[in-house]
Amino acid sequence: MKKCSKFTRALALLLVAVMSLSACSQGGTSSQSGTTSQGTDADPVAHDNDIVVAVAADISGFDPTALSSLYNQTVLWQMYDRLYELDEEKKPVPHLAKEAEMVSDTEWVISLVEEAKFSDGSDVTANDVKVCLDRAIACGLGGAIFAPLQSVEVVDEHTIKINTSSLYPQLPIALTNLITCILPASYIEQAEASGDWTQPITSGRYKLKERVVGESVTLIPNEYFWDESTAAKNDSLTFRVVPEASTRTIMVQTGEADLNTEFSTADYEIAAADPNVKIYEHESSVMTFMPLDCQTEYFGNEKVREAMQYAIDRESVLLVQANGYGTVNYSYISPTCYGWLDNPGGYSYDPEKAKELLAEAGYADGFTFDLYCTSAFTPAATLIQSNLAEVGITANIQMMESVDEIVSRAVDGNMPACITTWGCNPDPALVLERNIGESALGAYNVSRYVNEELEELWQYGSISENVEDRIPYYEQWQEILCEANPWVPLYVGELFALANADLQGVQLNTEQCYNFYDLHY
Repeated sequence: MKKCSKFTRALALLLVAVMSLSACSQGGTSSQSGTTSQGTDADPVAHDNDIVVAVAADISGFDPTALSSLYNQTVLWQMYDRLYELDEEKKPVPHLAKEAEMVSDTEWVISLVEEAKFSDGSDVTANDVKVCLDRAIACGLGGAIFAPLQSVEVVDEHTIKINTSSLYPQLPIALTNLITCILPASYIEQAEASGDWTQPITSGRYKLKERVVGESVTLIPNEYFWDESTAAKNDSLTFRVVPEASTRTIMVQTGEADLNTEFSTADYEIAAADPNVKIYEHESSVMTFMPLDCQTEYFGNEKVREAMQYAIDRESVLLVQANGYGTVNYSYISPTCYGWLDNPGGYSYDPEKAKELLAEAGYADGFTFDLYCTSAFTPAATLIQSNLAEVGITANIQMMESVDEIVSRAVDGNMPACITTWGCNPDPALVLERNIGESALGAYNVSRYVNEELEELWQYGSISENVEDRIPYYEQWQEILCEANPWVPLYVGELFALANADLQGVQLNTEQCYNFYDLHY
């Protein structure tokens, strides 16, 4: 795995410009880069505590089981409690779960915080939690994460028991998932019957003030939130949808926004020279990769998929897409995961090797396919298009409005390849089967790839509570996938955010900004 040097980063802006001309159509405090200069003669600026957060896309709605996207997470995690929350390293810490005990290999007893209330003042009960977890198990979004969960029982008003099909040490991590958010059982019944989720009753630190579809979501503190030590330190949070990366940067510079959660490194030098803003940086778990539909004629050929590994210049992709801030990746998980292997397939950028493999596969003259992505990945898509043209493959770039559209096309078998991302949980057992397992067909397995050997090996992700016992299997999974090649892994970028220099409480974990309740002036 390679990290770009400062020199190669300096070439990135030039490469982006060249590729644009040929284009066709994301706990503890994070590390901070030194971006603030010494004080100026300007008078101090007075700030209110109504925090505006610029985000790249809107949420899909307030039902946590409707879509488990990054943007839904960003907003809904502020509104709804979960039994466990994530810390800086994306590991689970108890929250609404006061105590949890694995009483047998297949039984967990969890007691709830008795003081917890919903935003309407009613108590959070074990029945509410059961109803929400039942929905999480049934909705399908969790895929392999919730496959081991068999049933949820109410023990008493503030205690539940979760029954699993086998030993499942990853259960606390699974219970951090967005789809396990807690809402009142009575509200769920009403919303499911009417289809109206627009007036949510929340269990978390915030409640809804206003939503303007496609534009913004404004939250205000929930006066009934039970944990005073982590209650909101701000008067409101407004998540404002701003698709253009440069506009998000300018908004923070001018004070129109307080925080940009998806800071573009194309603006790094400009922002670093501005004493009014501060850049936050954190190691990331978010992979950028290119899934291939293994049920198409050409990508169904293993030699073709192997050729794709040699045909794409990952280091240049990292340069044009992320200005070199990150590391190229050849595996199916990120370096933040247990058991990550660095390039187990031994691949490199080698166009001549790619041509040889294409000839062996019967595609010496190449082929044509559609490459789907959102506009955010235009630089990477254009470079990949150029790389593939060198070996005789024509990639027609197809721009989509959202990742949801791409997933929908993949489910229907109309997405030969795409460029997308995935935020990896530290435990590969909650990543790989969810993306490449048979249970994920029709959901996140956009490659439509199934490996019989892996289907037999997934079970070993839960053979022991000790992660060291599971790592040899995690390594074996990666080796198998890096031989079968249903994806072209590309890179793991650094995570950046841009904030007003006076804003306090900015925190990042390995996937995104989090703990928004701590933002204040």
